[in-house]
Amino acid sequence: MAYPQQGQAPAVAAEGERRPIPAMPGAYPLIGNHFDFAEGVHEAMPKLVAKYGGIFSAKFPSGSKYSLPFPGPTVLLQDPKLLEEMYNRHDDFNKKHFKHGAMRKGAAGQGLFTTDDDEPIHDQASRILLPAFSMNGMKEYFGIISTCTDILMGVFDGKAKQGTPVDLHHMLSCYTLEIIGRVGFGMEFNAMHETNDLIKLLDEFCTVTVRLKSYPLKTAQAAAAITTGDMARMRKIQADLKKYLSKVIADKKGSIEAAKQCPVTGEAGKCPMKDMAERMLTVADPVTGEMLPDENVMAQVATFLVAGHDSTSTAITMLLYRLAQHPEVEEQVYQEVMSVVGNGPITWEALGKMTYCTQVVKESLRMYSPATGPLKVSPVDRATTLGPYEIPPGTVLIISTWGLHYNPEVYPEPFKFDPDRWSPENAGKRSPYAWLPFSYGKRACIGMQLSLIEQKMCLAEMVRKFHLRIHESTRLVTTEPIFLNPQGIYVQVTPRSSLAPPTLRPALRMGHSNTEVGFKVEAAAELSGKKLQVLFGSNMGTCEDLADRILRRCEDMGLTCSKAPLDAACASDPVELPKGDDGLVLVITSTYNGQPPENARAFDAWLATPEAAEKFKGVRFAVFGCGNRQWAGTYMAFSQKVQSALEAMGGLVLAPFGTGDMDSGEAEFAFSRWEIAVCIAFMRSHHVPVPESIQDCLYPRMLEYNVFQLMGKRMKDIPLEYLQQLRMETQDRAKAKFLKGSFPVVKVECNRELVAAEGRSTRHIEVPLPEGVTYTAGDHLGVCAPNPPDVVIAYLDHLNIAHDAVVKVELEENVAMSMVPLDRLIGAFSILAWCFELQGVASRAQLRALSKLASKEEERNRLVAMSEWSEGGEGAVKDLHQEFVKDQRRTLLEILKEFPSVEIGLGQLMGMLPANKPRYYSISSSPQKLANSVSVSVSVVSGKSTTGRLHLGMCSNYLKEYPRKLPTSVHPSYDMMLLAFVKDTGSTFRLPKSTDTPVIMLGPGTGIAPMRGFIQDRVASGAKENVLFFGCRDDEDYIYREELESWQKDGFLELHVAFSRRPGTSKTYVQNLVEVQGAHMVDLVKRGAHIYVCGDASKMAPDVQRTFAKLVADAGLGEDYVDKMLEDGRYCQDVWAAQSM
Repeated sequence: MAYPQQGQAPAVAAEGERRPIPAMPGAYPLIGNHFDFAEGVHEAMPKLVAKYGGIFSAKFPSGSKYSLPFPGPTVLLQDPKLLEEMYNRHDDFNKKHFKHGAMRKGAAGQGLFTTDDDEPIHDQASRILLPAFSMNGMKEYFGIISTCTDILMGVFDGKAKQGTPVDLHHMLSCYTLEIIGRVGFGMEFNAMHETNDLIKLLDEFCTVTVRLKSYPLKTAQAAAAITTGDMARMRKIQADLKKYLSKVIADKKGSIEAAKQCPVTGEAGKCPMKDMAERMLTVADPVTGEMLPDENVMAQVATFLVAGHDSTSTAITMLLYRLAQHPEVEEQVYQEVMSVVGNGPITWEALGKMTYCTQVVKESLRMYSPATGPLKVSPVDRATTLGPYEIPPGTVLIISTWGLHYNPEVYPEPFKFDPDRWSPENAGKRSPYAWLPFSYGKRACIGMQLSLIEQKMCLAEMVRKFHLRIHESTRLVTTEPIFLNPQGIYVQVTPRSSLAPPTLRPALRMGHSNTEVGFKVEAAAELSGKKLQVLFGSNMGTCEDLADRILRRCEDMGLTCSKAPLDAACASDPVELPKGDDGLVLVITSTYNGQPPENARAFDAWLATPEAAEKFKGVRFAVFGCGNRQWAGTYMAFSQKVQSALEAMGGLVLAPFGTGDMDSGEAEFAFSRWEIAVCIAFMRSHHVPVPESIQDCLYPRMLEYNVFQLMGKRMKDIPLEYLQQLRMETQDRAKAKFLKGSFPVVKVECNRELVAAEGRSTRHIEVPLPEGVTYTAGDHLGVCAPNPPDVVIAYLDHLNIAHDAVVKVELEENVAMSMVPLDRLIGAFSILAWCFELQGVASRAQLRALSKLASKEEERNRLVAMSEWSEGGEGAVKDLHQEFVKDQRRTLLEILKEFPSVEIGLGQLMGMLPANKPRYYSISSSPQKLANSVSVSVSVVSGKSTTGRLHLGMCSNYLKEYPRKLPTSVHPSYDMMLLAFVKDTGSTFRLPKSTDTPVIMLGPGTGIAPMRGFIQDRVASGAKENVLFFGCRDDEDYIYREELESWQKDGFLELHVAFSRRPGTSKTYVQNLVEVQGAHMVDLVKRGAHIYVCGDASKMAPDVQRTFAKLVADAGLGEDYVDKMLEDGRYCQDVWAAQSM
């Protein structure tokens, strides 16, 4: 059966497709599978998921927290597809077990964590507390987190000076308690310097709880509790905890009544940003109008002070524990932190730019999620299904985070600590339901963002100031009183050197320094009387804050402005929406677990009505969505729904759909960009001249390097030892920055021509691998190469700089976005050759920057015109950038030659150029055949653009002639370098595990590369059902012909060759041959064949997919069968965009 797409209602399995959930074997009477989980579910699940898969049932003894009074079985679920369906069926699978558990006794009560979905108090408390976790709330709390982190750094510094190790979990427990005390209750516990009563109580609670949990049966636990005195101890702990929390609440009430200092702003009087405790004590539920009962306030205080600090302290403990074991990750974190802020303060904006730190935090949470298994329960009165499985009434589903996060089908090498899993490219290939340390959906952790900020802040400051290493006294013991509790970790901290940072520092080309782009718009007569209606949807208050911001902006422009919740558009007395030229409507809304916010639910239902269609027809509108990519499965779901609905109703789109990702820390900047676009579009629609200062805000700010040429010094004058040292520093920096695992290529073992045709070249190149570097068929070889020497020299000539000039580069801005060696003697040629892309099409931002440097007005005006976007529509002006630059593939150098009055220096030019990036080639060998080397099949790109410029593929031409030296006009004898690295694509582009599974491969041209590796692999393992469709122009283009035909002759390959330009043969492409072999292909697919496609993404790959989809649909397998094959990893693609000259 096909699983539901994100945002779609899940399908229920057909009767014939249902099957029971597989049961875990080996259950004993009374104790069930206790021995399989004796070390803890967290320890057992990584092994069990590899053995039993993504879903299975188990039996737990009566003393387990998973033994609950429901009639169905207990199921462990760690399959992302099934989890996606489960979370999208909230009415069928929800939380209803806590009322039966022991945690409800004592102070925990009905807190956010311990209430069930059928208890109204949860939603009431949630509505009151959510605004405390808004973006503005996080920004206000950030200063407190920073202060507490400084205190923690002082404690670690003291330990470093004493030479004593740090008890990591204890100290971080004090750190997170201090933070939650201050941001939640305005209380300073001074926990990092003084013994804290709450920490002592929690330690006692953990000790007693773990001791009692060691007995598998509930009767044995009860007996032990009485005979050992633990029952009396637990009662005293609960009583003392209630007493402690009561004092916290009383003190908070007193501070509110006395109007003491606001804990956030430090000002006396009413607190403008209410903390959590003040909200609970003074704010009514916006839906029911009721205040939280006193006993529930107690429960919520317990939730935040206990669960809130405990889970985060565990997360940070294991984060630093992992870091202390991986110095290469520590170094990369350090490089990022220093590149973003140097020795300056870490601000809210700066923390958002530390993307590698985010990756490290996410990988640590994958490997050690503090919450091991949130629970859901199926309907107790009826059976249902989940995917193809039967779900009996009252089934308990354990969402095993450890099973999910160590599922080898989701995370290859799951026991490896690898932050690169979380690069945008790699993370985007996984289901959003593959990472659930904070759960998901309606009951996801309300404090997730606060926890992530604490983790990143602690990580960044710790690594900036110290080296961490595991102390020899460490004996890690993990228990699970509530969350996982890692005890026995001791770290030795060593202050980092006070010397200056490394000389090879990062450099910034383009960027911004403020989250809010400042611009002022004067009132215009043409806009007088025009109306702006802002509709917002918000649970936390963030979107309403943004609505206020653009409201003020538009009032300055002379508009008559008002705002209202989205529900006001369909109320009994609805707000009026201006139509056409009368004004505009702006929608600013969040998405809450894929659903509308509280004040947009009625609007959501109303959107599908004829009344809504009539109301929005002819309305100028723009939509901005706020979301969090942590919840990738539902990211922007509601805001995108609104955008699509308003377009379908006949609304007039004023500006593109805007998105703000709260997780990135860039949401405010994204809103500023959208705000500018809205203002400019509205002004233009009413023929109001747009001030140049506002238009400039649409373009990235170009930063300028300071470049000093050393007069009288040439490249040949620099000692070779210095050049070699600089090269090593560059390689080290590359490894830390983005070429992890890269290695210098001194020589190639083979570099031969594969194509006999004149004017065309494809090279077979074999690169030796250093010791310890391995690969798998289907991997890529990443190569970082320089620009063609002739292109670099052309730029230098235009700048009137000698080819062998020596320069020193400085940059005041300390933000990493490229790799330029700063404050070092280096050749001008080397900088342009290695650090920047020189042959790309000139961008609008570059043209805008050049216009500022043109001395002739005519040239300046032309550059400005080409930098602007066409508004489109009837009577629109031509898009000059598209026509003159993009369509003709003009580079920045061509533009400079076309506009000779532009006076530009090397530093300004560097600030405009994009960074050089690695190129990736599909490896065309198998380690079964070529163990210590990899081969790649490289099509050498060379051709003329429409302007007559010779375009040379940067990497392919360099590889063709490698090894090579610097041009003699630069240096008489120095070798140029080449960096390479093996890249695991992290995709499903892998051979099936069974050699009995047929494979169908399609690879026109150099798309044959991975197929060649696959065939070598299959031949070595004796697999014979291998079908290859190869496409080429003619016989001269038929690469690897002898090999292919040899495999065919030996019975290892069924070969079909399509010639598209062969004399005397009709034009044929691979998809045409697939059609010819249609019946055979369908038979193989029915038998479980895997299909692999490699080549052009624009035409070939879609055509091939359509061909297979039609074949299997015509054979009765269903219209969506190929889509299901894609989901299941049986239809795999390794495709690239076609290159333009």
